[in-house]
Amino acid sequence: LYATGLGATDTQIGLVQTVPNLLALILLLPCGILSDRLKKSRTVPAACLLVMGIMYFFYGSVPLFGSLKISLFFVFLGMTVASSVLYNAQWQNFFGDVTPVDNRNSVFTFRSRIMFLIGVITPLLCGFAMAAQPDQDSKLFVLRLFYYICGVLVLLQFLAIRRIPCPDQTESGSHFSPQVILSSVRTAFQSKYFPRFFITGVLFYVSWQMDWSMWYIGQTPYIGLNEAELSLYTALTSIS
Repeated sequence: LYATGLGATDTQIGLVQTVPNLLALILLLPCGILSDRLKKSRTVPAACLLVMGIMYFFYGSVPLFGSLKISLFFVFLGMTVASSVLYNAQWQNFFGDVTPVDNRNSVFTFRSRIMFLIGVITPLLCGFAMAAQPDQDSKLFVLRLFYYICGVLVLLQFLAIRRIPCPDQTESGSHFSPQVILSSVRTAFQSKYFPRFFITGVLFYVSWQMDWSMWYIGQTPYIGLNEAELSLYTALTSIS
């Protein structure tokens, strides 16, 4: 919706998934290996939150850049979403380090339930607030306001993550270099099961990610759903 409000074409909307995923693809393995070699597993997730929080303010400000707004939209979109992808990947390692084994399942289940609750409420708030606006500029203002709120909340999350006690990693301090990345890839594909897991995962995610932008294009210019109807669809998905 943000890209559409900025005047993006269907081709550019197709890049909304491509650009941040490509950046995340480039950064995931190096950041994972670096995280393994740092003293604490929270360092990389915390850094991702800090970058993401700052980038949300730039992302919400792209309409102010005139003819550069579409180009900068993709720059700050890439930085914001790639930071989120990296955080979610490294969060799993951090979660294992700071959560006792005996109640790990209950903590994770509670988190998931809260995430789905937020996934119902937040799209409805944003969607109905946008649908109530009389023109495109007002709709963009609502979206920008939500992005600024996201920036504040992510920076608060950064401060919260920093306060969680985290044990030192036993493998920290090892030498990090490009050769380590190549060695990690080679070791992974020498595994008996990893290549099959990798190929299956790639096929699944390629088919899944391909559909995002096309689904949105089908919902908006062709079916004609407005912001409130799109938010209801998202909320019903979370409820399901």
